[in-house]
Amino acid sequence: MLTPGEFNHIPHLAKYGLPADLSGKRVLDIGTFDDFWAFQFEKRGTAEVMALDVETFGDIDFPPPVRATMDAQTLATPLGRGFATRPPIPGY
Repeated sequence: MLTPGEFNHIPHLAKYGLPADLSGKRVLDIGTFDDFWAFQFEKRGTAEVMALDVETFGDIDFPPPVRATMDAQTLATPLGRGFATRPPIPGY
């Protein structure tokens, strides 16, 4: 399965050193964006993948000088919508 994303990791997968077999492992994918890595973990047999991310650019912990250069529209830009399957859970 492919979801729309910003960067295609597929041609570079071997460089990451991800084990071919992750059978029975549990994985926490933090900063999943469009879930590329979550899908890779699943393909390798993980028992469970939990994928978490922020909703907008404004939720990213940018250094104050960087944040100061961003306008409100940019900060409100949603992230990772290529794999949105349900509304966000409040408080998570």
